[in-house]
Amino acid sequence: MPSILKGCLILFSMLFAANIIAIDNQKHLLPKFKGISAFSLESGSLVHPSHLLVRLDNEKKLSDFKLKIEDLDIKIKKEFSFLPGLVLVEVNHIGIDANKIFELKQNLINKLSLLSVLDSVNYVEYDEIDKYTKKPSDSAYISEDLWGLNNSGANGGIFDADIDAPEAWDITVGSDDVIVVIMDSGLHVTHQDLKNQLWINEDEVPNNGRDDDNDGFVDNINGINPESNDGDLTDNVGHGTHVAGTVGASANDQGRHVGVAWNVSLMGVKGGEYGISRSAQIAGIDFAISEGATVVNCSFGGLNYSQAMFEAFAAGGESGIIFSCASGNDGLDADSFTFYPAGYELECIISVAASDRRDELAYFSNYGVVSVDLAAPGVEIYSTTSESNVAYEFQDGTSMAAPHVAGVLALMRSLQPDWSNLEIREQILSSVDVIPSLEGFVQTSGRLNAYSALDGMSEKIPDGNMEISISPPSGSMLLAGADQQFYVTVIDGEPVQNATVIGIKDDGNNLYFNNDGDAPDLLRSDNIYSYFMKLPDQPRKLKVTLLVDAPGKEELIRVINYEIVPIPLNDNFSDAIKLPNEGGLVEAFNNFASIEVGERNHSQTENPAASLWWNWSPSSSGRAIVDLSGSDIQGVVSVYYGAEFDELIELAANLPIDGQRESYAYFNATRGKTYRIAVASQSENNLGYIRLRAEIGGIVDDNPPYLIVKNPPNGLVTTNERIEIVGNAIDPAPNSSGIKEIQVRVNDGFAVQAIGAEEWSVPLLLKNGINHIEIVAIDFSNNISKPTIMEIDYKAPDVPNDHLGNAELLNWQLIVANGKIDEFSLLNEVNDKRELYIELNGNVLSADEYNLDGLSKRKVILSEVPAKDSQINIFYSNWESNLVNTGKATKEVNEPNHAGNEGGASVWWTFTAPYDGVLSIRTVNTKVDTIMAIYQGNRMSDLSLINSNDDDDILKDLDGNPGFSRVDQALLKGATVRIAVDGFGGGNGEIGVSSEFSSQDVFKLVVEDDGNGLVKYPNLPFLEKDGSRYGLYAKDSELEVIAAPKEGYVFSGWGGSINSLDNPINLTITDNTNIKARFSFRSLSDDFESGDLARLPWISDNSNGWFVQNKVSYDGGFSLKSGEISNSQVSEVSLSVDSNNGKGSFYVKVDSELNWDKLTFLIDGRIIEQWSGQVEWNKYEFNLTQGTHQLTWKYEKDFA
Repeated sequence: MPSILKGCLILFSMLFAANIIAIDNQKHLLPKFKGISAFSLESGSLVHPSHLLVRLDNEKKLSDFKLKIEDLDIKIKKEFSFLPGLVLVEVNHIGIDANKIFELKQNLINKLSLLSVLDSVNYVEYDEIDKYTKKPSDSAYISEDLWGLNNSGANGGIFDADIDAPEAWDITVGSDDVIVVIMDSGLHVTHQDLKNQLWINEDEVPNNGRDDDNDGFVDNINGINPESNDGDLTDNVGHGTHVAGTVGASANDQGRHVGVAWNVSLMGVKGGEYGISRSAQIAGIDFAISEGATVVNCSFGGLNYSQAMFEAFAAGGESGIIFSCASGNDGLDADSFTFYPAGYELECIISVAASDRRDELAYFSNYGVVSVDLAAPGVEIYSTTSESNVAYEFQDGTSMAAPHVAGVLALMRSLQPDWSNLEIREQILSSVDVIPSLEGFVQTSGRLNAYSALDGMSEKIPDGNMEISISPPSGSMLLAGADQQFYVTVIDGEPVQNATVIGIKDDGNNLYFNNDGDAPDLLRSDNIYSYFMKLPDQPRKLKVTLLVDAPGKEELIRVINYEIVPIPLNDNFSDAIKLPNEGGLVEAFNNFASIEVGERNHSQTENPAASLWWNWSPSSSGRAIVDLSGSDIQGVVSVYYGAEFDELIELAANLPIDGQRESYAYFNATRGKTYRIAVASQSENNLGYIRLRAEIGGIVDDNPPYLIVKNPPNGLVTTNERIEIVGNAIDPAPNSSGIKEIQVRVNDGFAVQAIGAEEWSVPLLLKNGINHIEIVAIDFSNNISKPTIMEIDYKAPDVPNDHLGNAELLNWQLIVANGKIDEFSLLNEVNDKRELYIELNGNVLSADEYNLDGLSKRKVILSEVPAKDSQINIFYSNWESNLVNTGKATKEVNEPNHAGNEGGASVWWTFTAPYDGVLSIRTVNTKVDTIMAIYQGNRMSDLSLINSNDDDDILKDLDGNPGFSRVDQALLKGATVRIAVDGFGGGNGEIGVSSEFSSQDVFKLVVEDDGNGLVKYPNLPFLEKDGSRYGLYAKDSELEVIAAPKEGYVFSGWGGSINSLDNPINLTITDNTNIKARFSFRSLSDDFESGDLARLPWISDNSNGWFVQNKVSYDGGFSLKSGEISNSQVSEVSLSVDSNNGKGSFYVKVDSELNWDKLTFLIDGRIIEQWSGQVEWNKYEFNLTQGTHQLTWKYEKDFA
């Protein structure tokens, strides 16, 4: 008997000023450690004689690593818990006399090589000693000792060229809960101006010779000495003591000094007399994290990059520490000569230049419009020193500037201890005194102002300038081929939750950052924007230009750079990679490479590091070049011949000549021979990007590139304020090294880097009039093209408010007082004080604080004469605009159609609500049939429609009405909207608007859904911080709310402020209202009682398919029966369903030949169940996962 179904049911459901590039390496000047002098490398770097920094690739391998180094006379001295896998190891120089410097150095080099080849080691670095940057006093110091805090203009200074400390102290003098770390030469802890300002380790017993708190340091009462693992902070040079006094010398006592922060806890981290080793820096950061420090002063630095230090400072920042770092005293452009740690691209680092008492940049100070954030007093700075308990002296340097910033950071932390580094950074940089002489030298064009920084901390006040945090930070090394998440945090005083974040990669592809709560984004509609990307498998540099835009904010453009670094396949000689026979160009990174045991000192380098190997068998004979032009490393290259590692013959190398190396080497190549090419860094602290070119007949690229500008044409006259220049750059053959970058200068400003290289573009904001634009291309050999000069003439629109960016302000009048009069003219006639709302310097005036001129009705008299430059903002509740002729008005690119009509001659106004109320705006005094719309946003790309209207229904029967428009919209205090008016069908003529704003109670209506439907009406144009949308309505407004279910769901009711089953639902708004539409799964069922298969989308073969019949049924009159089939035939019926983790069931009856004829139930082609023989009506249930599924019932007879 055929099978029968019944009731198929599915329920889907871191300075003194000095030259620090080199140090006088006389033996008596070199610091000693346990009797052994520090080593000076070929590069001029100074390193600890027995320390190495090792980073394991997995912290879990530490035990195994300890076993491996036992026989190497190496021991672990320090583990840095905040950077898992990073350890400081100490090399035992057993049997080597302390005066045999060469042997000691070679022993350290050998140990570094041995450690580098261990399979558990990610990288090994020397423990470099970063030198303090002191400029000795020229003894020409006179009075006004603390001019940096308060400058009266004496001694050749300029009045107020200071940080406004007295004004700041009226707000706060700090808190001893704030710990500031002085990472420096030590502290004179008994100085009269410091002894009461020190951090105290209450868990340690003084002078008992024990580590009472088990933190790895003995008797560390006021800080740590990482070299001796104790708390000895003795300052033998006075540098750290001078820095500490600027930060926090005590006030109102017998001492002669006062610091920026009167109340503070100063913690010392001591380095050596002439510098602080990087291991000591790492240990200091580790200790600072563990003790809850939030500010670290770094008045030191060097010119060598260290990945370990980058990671350490980044980890400190993640733990809430912000670093004030001296920019260096070489008088160099730090954008070209990076000085570390100030130069690490981390939001937790503030790079500080030095200014003098005339607000000029100090002659010695490093500068950089990109790399240096701000300036602070750093010339003739008077502070404590370590010669005695009552010693003071003047010193110069960016070392003296940085602690001014650190002191202000301490004051800021005392006010807002919970602010993030990003918030602190934004506040201190946005509060500088902008100084013309600093423009172009520091990023902010300004000098530190303590008062302004503190004054803005009572609340987070947006100023329209956004600040962003990027994770991973720019400058990070990223592992090639990895799945990488990127996060951008956006603030403007407060979190910015409505930003648009787009990244433009160097290949031109766009990255659209999400804020929707879907992975990798963690929370919908917060201020953290996310993007996931599979990184390239090959080594390369990745440059991303971030464009961040938000309504009411200035657009932010930030270029971030990453190095995509694989574990190098060609680290060892035996694993050399083949170059193409014809030669070519290859890119690589040696960050994770090593030096093999027994490897040559390539190119006579004293200590080569991180070598990579290539094999090349040229396809022709001739003079060949191997060239490293364009590489980031200070590379050495050697060409060898030979098949065995220990038998190699060096044929060519970029040998040093008079201390200088070229980036290339030539050799005579023979076709078919195999040459071994080794490329290495000159030191472990100079790892990174390698660009290797090998070519027969090749020479050094000395041909400059050239440019082609595709658009716009030179001499363009435009009414568009923002343009994009697009073009190509070509590095001509032969011997092309390739285009590295395009630099663009506008109106003799500082160059910006274009997006792309061979194909490039750059967005520019023009000034009114002729704009002079200069463009150059730079290739990887640093050849610079002939400049391409363009002139673009920007003419403001003929119609003043034709463009959104030129929108005319409604209802507001701004007056700047001259400090002499109290009587001011009004723009409109006013009959009653109730028609005005007046603010004086942001404070609202009461009606008793001004009067109206009763005669003219166009004057207001204030009760007191306001001070000069005071701002008086007057708001009129009623306003009528001047008429504007739209005959030459235009429609901007990407401008929307207002009120659903194409228009073509729009004009714009803007309105800001002074208080809660309703704005009523309408077109007047016109013969044009108008259309109108109100938006949020300040750029075409981010406009969000609030309301619109074509024809005012109230005036539709008015004689002579050309088609006036009107929009009424409730607004909350501070809201800014944009109003567009256009002519219907592009009509134009004279148009005016009338705007009235009445004070009313305004409430929010939030309408949410459960995800299974949507709110169809009303429009909810405003965005809440949690991501929910809302509308604004005046009290007693009546409206209809409609919800619509998604496919597969039905509306099941409203919840929240109101519970109802009505849809639509009619509401009267009397308070803030939050309702939520709920939906339930719609069940899919068929009982076949319709007598056919029309209820659900059943599919069955017409000839022997299943059919509905009424002879046999379970309940009711009908059931579904398999078709009449013969031996070896099949009757099949199927149903496609959408499920949301639902359940299904059906009843089945089978009458068939047991074990031969079978009914099979399948889901998506997979057998779920079978029946055979005599089966009476039986209910079968099954589960369905989310998604679309094919359900199939197949009845099949055997062959006989």
